[in-house]
Amino acid sequence: MIYRVKTGMFAWLMFRITGLTLIVYLGLHLTVVSSLQNPATFDKTMGWLGSWQFRLLEIGLFVAVLYHALNGIRILLVDFGRGALAQAKIFWILAVIGFVLLVAGGYPMLSHALHWKSVQEGRAAAAADDPLFLEGGLQPALCAAERNLPVEEDLGRAEARPPRTK
Repeated sequence: MIYRVKTGMFAWLMFRITGLTLIVYLGLHLTVVSSLQNPATFDKTMGWLGSWQFRLLEIGLFVAVLYHALNGIRILLVDFGRGALAQAKIFWILAVIGFVLLVAGGYPMLSHALHWKSVQEGRAAAAADDPLFLEGGLQPALCAAERNLPVEEDLGRAEARPPRTK
């Protein structure tokens, strides 16, 4: 017997695939976050997380989350509403909404992934101009005190802290 792939079967299959993808991602996310606590692997991990390859994987994650969430809404409408007879129509309406959200959210992610080289060069230029800019980024704890910048206090007043003495 040959099955014809219809909208409901496709939605069911993709819901399972994106669910498994999100479970695998969660495990990888926990592994990466735990590796950031080790100073020896921190720079290497952060370098990989800033690469264009990882940025493209983020777009894939965005697609999986978006599909899984919108199909979950479709399932709620079909199961708890009167959408059983119009489940294919609901699928395609949510697909159009998903495409609009994908373009709106995916464009900034994709443009950042495609221009990662200029972002890296911008960081290098900032590091050359700023003595507090270290390889991993600005150290926020030092910025206000070292530069004698105003710091907000309890009542919203701005007071300048004296510079640190070494």
